[in-house]
Amino acid sequence: LSTGFKMPEQNILISCNADLVVEMTYTAYQLHENGYTLYATRETGEALQANHVPCTIIGYPTDEGKQGTEGHESENVLSMIKEKKIDMVINIPHPQIETSQG
Repeated sequence: LSTGFKMPEQNILISCNADLVVEMTYTAYQLHENGYTLYATRETGEALQANHVPCTIIGYPTDEGKQGTEGHESENVLSMIKEKKIDMVINIPHPQIETSQG
């Protein structure tokens, strides 16, 4: 690509703000259609699966008793990144809450 960005080889992790997951669904489905294996954090993964986007849910290291989908119970976001099982992360965090000072 002209920007020097290297496309991921296979596995993409998606973690998205709940307010934006509907908009992310179409993009995630396109990635799936292009042959990428999708992983998602719990809330994002449940929303994607509800909208028929195949993905494997993996937990955060701090999640106790509610890790990933069957066959991925022992995996979490941090371990998969450290073990280089994730080629790209799409992380859309919660928007910063504005506060007024007065």
